[in-house]
Amino acid sequence: MKTLNTYTPNELKNVARVNFHTIIRLLKENGFQPLMQHVHGTRTHSFYGAEAMEFAQRLRNGKDAKKADKLARKAAWAARRAAAEERRAMKGQKKETPIEVIQSVQSEYPTPVTGPSLRELVMETNRLLQEMLDFWKK
Repeated sequence: MKTLNTYTPNELKNVARVNFHTIIRLLKENGFQPLMQHVHGTRTHSFYGAEAMEFAQRLRNGKDAKKADKLARKAAWAARRAAAEERRAMKGQKKETPIEVIQSVQSEYPTPVTGPSLRELVMETNRLLQEMLDFWKK
C-alpha cells in the first residue's frame, strides 16, 4: 500500500546511493521513525515521510559534491603534471639564437648584395620581438 509522500527504505537507498542496511542505520541514528509499518507474516514494511526523503537527498548531494571536488582536484593535478612534462621537454630542446635563425633563413634564400647586414636584421628582429611582447603584456 503506497500512500502520498511516503517512501520505502528501498526508495530512500536509491536516492542516497547507499545500501539498504546503511540507509536504515542512518535513519535510526538521525532520529527518523517510520510513519507506518505494515506487517506481512514475518516481514515488516516500513514507510518514511518527506523528511526522510530530504535527508536522503542531502546525503546524495554531499556525495555528489565530494565526487565533483575529487574530479576537479584530479583534473588540476593532471594539468600540473602535463605542464611540468612540457617544461621538461622544453628544457631538453636546444634553443636557437636569433642569429642562427636568421642565418638559416638567409641560407635558404639568395640574398641580394645590397640587402641589410646581419647585424641590422638581428636588431630589427629584436625590435619586432619587443613590440610583440609589449603588445601581449597589455
